Amino acid sequence: VWSAAERCKSDIRSGPDAGNIDPNYAAEDCLSELPWNRVLTRHVRRFRSIASRSVKPKGFVGQLHFDIHGRRDSIACKDGSLDVSDCDIGLGAMLNMGVLPDDGCTARRVASQLFTALTEVFQGTEFIV
Repeated sequence: VWSAAERCKSDIRSGPDAGNIDPNYAAEDCLSELPWNRVLTRHVRRFRSIASRSVKPKGFVGQLHFDIHGRRDSIACKDGSLDVSDCDIGLGAMLNMGVLPDDGCTARRVASQLFTALTEVFQGTEFIV
């Protein structure tokens, strides 16, 4: 959303493009209209279709979705500290809505591995994970 073109449009309008609705804050009754949600819904349907087959493709283990995106501003944390990272790794649903007892542990492991991998990828740059 915050490409150079989007920042330029935002500067010209003195605010973000009203058409770029963040799905995290959209009204539930308009989610089906958002491009991101339509793509994600097709993705979920595809994996549910594969998961329902009696014979699965070799290597199929299921479906996992997490969101990694850039951030423009620092965020004040509950403990009073300031998070100055340049990205968010969205694992909230995995952390908070697990069905199995080990789901929270798995989500924390995914978060840790993503953090480590992204830190390595951006080592030597000004990008903060």
